[in-house]
Amino acid sequence: MNDKISVKPDTIYLEDLLDDIANGEYRIPIFQRDFVWKSSQMLELFDSILKGYPIGSLLFWKTKGYKTKDQIGPYILKKEDSDDTKYVLDGFQRISTLFGVLTNPKEYKEKNNTELRNFLIYFDIKENSFSYIRNKRDKNIFSIPIYEIYDNRELFNLLRELDKEDITEIDKSRYIENARNLHNILHKYKLPYVEIRGGDIRSAVVIFSRINSTGTEISEDYMLSALSYNVETGFVLSDSITEFINSLNAYNFEDLKRDTVVNCISNAKGRIYFDVKIEDLLNRGLEPNLESLTNNAYTYIKKAVHFLYKKLVTAQVGMSGIFP
Repeated sequence: MNDKISVKPDTIYLEDLLDDIANGEYRIPIFQRDFVWKSSQMLELFDSILKGYPIGSLLFWKTKGYKTKDQIGPYILKKEDSDDTKYVLDGFQRISTLFGVLTNPKEYKEKNNTELRNFLIYFDIKENSFSYIRNKRDKNIFSIPIYEIYDNRELFNLLRELDKEDITEIDKSRYIENARNLHNILHKYKLPYVEIRGGDIRSAVVIFSRINSTGTEISEDYMLSALSYNVETGFVLSDSITEFINSLNAYNFEDLKRDTVVNCISNAKGRIYFDVKIEDLLNRGLEPNLESLTNNAYTYIKKAVHFLYKKLVTAQVGMSGIFP
């Protein structure tokens, strides 16, 4: 991995971003959490776009070697990662919403049908507003899936169907204008982004923490997990650390920082953690491997925690004896 790092701010048209995602140029590394946005957040995103409000900057990392998710929104993307792949560090929830809602389901044979309805947002061309329609009885000619308005061919068919309705010419013109206005806004909408090129995990984490738009922190172990994930063993470093920290509840040490655990794993290589490059923990094909180093670190952390716990309990008992 190239240690030389550069940071480039730029903008990209929404339609170009969606095309590039479909072609595999932007991928979601597996350290990203699952899609968790609520319906209200998804509706708010499109309302902001309609009104011309900014929706925050995206953060990409142009590097290689990361394991990625196959699913974006409800759609399964089978494109292979390439040397030109850009990984999404910040903006996953927004990108999933935009891609999931604006993509025509007819274009993808492989999709998660149980999740598809969560990305089916309607635009009411009469009220100029967005909503979900959960009951088929609430569906009418004026409530259009957003992807049909975004898609040129679908929009043409929509306007042709509207001509058949018994609507005054004034109202019809207004409804058509609302649909065309949203169509044009979506195709002309620009998203600001920052692209990191090169660098290592620690530098990417620092940049992420300083310029990400959501205030969400990311730990080195999540990024390392995307490089180290092994399908055969099923070992995922981030999941392993979460499970280990949870096991410290009995000692009241469940607030131990994840990066502290990573530092201890680095120390397990026999050097002080700041002298160990995070990527060196992969140690591909050699022993001890990352899983072995991690388990060794857990053993010593637990011994230290147990020692401190016993000392603290003994001290508390002693103090209670002095001050009944």
